[in-house]
Amino acid sequence: MAAVANFVDFVLSSAARSRVPEGKASNNSGMKSALSVCYIMMFLVVVWTHDRAGLPGFSFVFFVGSAIQFLAFISLALSIRSQKTVAGISSCTMELFAVGLAARVFTTTFEEGYLPSDASGDGMIQLVDAGSLGVALYILYCIHSTYKHTYQSEHDTVRVKTLIVPCALAALFVHGDLNQSFFYDSLWAFSLNIEVFQLLPQLHMFAKAGGLVDSATSHYVANMFAAAVCRFSFWIWALPQSQSLSSPIGYMAGFQMNMGGKHILAAYVLEILIHFDFIFYYVYAWWKGHKAVVLPKATEL
Repeated sequence: MAAVANFVDFVLSSAARSRVPEGKASNNSGMKSALSVCYIMMFLVVVWTHDRAGLPGFSFVFFVGSAIQFLAFISLALSIRSQKTVAGISSCTMELFAVGLAARVFTTTFEEGYLPSDASGDGMIQLVDAGSLGVALYILYCIHSTYKHTYQSEHDTVRVKTLIVPCALAALFVHGDLNQSFFYDSLWAFSLNIEVFQLLPQLHMFAKAGGLVDSATSHYVANMFAAAVCRFSFWIWALPQSQSLSSPIGYMAGFQMNMGGKHILAAYVLEILIHFDFIFYYVYAWWKGHKAVVLPKATEL
């Protein structure tokens, strides 16, 4: 592992030496340009995937959620490279993302029970999620190696094990059966359980530190919220149509879902609720025309 880390450091430092620094303003300008290119490219990928999927209908919103999540990771990584700091970024959250995405990519690579029926589930979702996993691992590398001197560990105090272990145990007993496999159904349920709480350490870190939240970090959290809303919307649409998760009359006529369907719906409702406190301040800052989000400290709440 040390040899791999040294090699990555060599490649990144070589790339950095190939550019001539021109001050902070130039870095910010370059980051904005890079972000614009990423947004345009991701938009083109979404359009191309939509055309390739034929007539995907509403199920395509699931892929849109994965694309937004990937874009959130890319924008955060670009900000880290530009600002040369990981201040305000939770390592615990990135670890949860890495674990959850790894479980999800592994499951959807071999089974398609929890994928949309359109062609976006035939490789593109797995590819985008794998990209998100790769960028999350890179950000973890930055936190614990490249820019570890800027990491605010005193504010990042949520223990990952206290979240992972209950999520794993719950997945063994409560999961759907769309993959018709105890192992893969449990593994996908585990990834969903992790997804619910993956931003909790980041939000807890915000609450402890309080004050001004970096623009790139706040946009990253907002994009994760948008991705969760997309996936939640997909399952709201898909659950009544799945005989394995709900009765033929659907949940709107009497909440006739089995435990697997209720688990999926409840998980996304909880995930969105966890985001709401930060999203309130994010929308408030946007409404007031502020350039950054300002949070009260935990002692002020």
